Amino acid sequence: MKGELLNFFDAFGMMPAGNYPDWGGGPAWSPYLEIPTKGNCWRYACNDPAVNGEQARVNPPETPPNIDCKSIMRGVTDISGAQTGEKEKPCPKCHYKVLLVTRPHYDYHWYRQDDDGRWSHKRGDMSVITWVDDPEKNAKNYHYDTRCGYLCFPDTGLDADKTKK
Repeated sequence: MKGELLNFFDAFGMMPAGNYPDWGGGPAWSPYLEIPTKGNCWRYACNDPAVNGEQARVNPPETPPNIDCKSIMRGVTDISGAQTGEKEKPCPKCHYKVLLVTRPHYDYHWYRQDDDGRWSHKRGDMSVITWVDDPEKNAKNYHYDTRCGYLCFPDTGLDADKTKK
C-alpha cells in the first residue's frame, strides 16, 4: 500500500478552520460541506453531487438485488455518453475513466480517475479519498474482489438519478 492514502480526512473535526488541504474531487465534494452528504460512490463517479433536496444515495440504473457486473455495466452504458473503456487505454477526448468493482452478490463500488492520473473514490457518506495509485489493488482493501470493468464518462458528468435512456 506504499504511496496510497486510504483515510486522509479530518474524522474528528480537529483541523483548524481555514487550514484545509486540497482534498481532490473539486469544491462540490469538499468534506466540510458534506452535512448532509453530497452523495455516494455512484454520484461521485458521475460527478453529480446531490443538491436542492436530491437524494444523496442513489444506485446506477439496472442495479439488481444480487449485484452482478453484467447488469450494472449494461445499465450504465445505456446512459447517454457512457462508453466502455480499458485499463491501459486513455478515454476519448473530453471523457474521464471510472472503474466498477464488486463484492459479488453483496455490494459494488466506483472509482474515478482524476486529471493527475491518480484515482479517487467516495465510500458511502464518507469524504472523498484521493491519491489512489492502483484502484484495483485499493478495492481489495475493502473486499471488492471482482473487477467489472472500466468506463469512460463525459467530462460534463452524468445524471446519477437518470434511470432510462
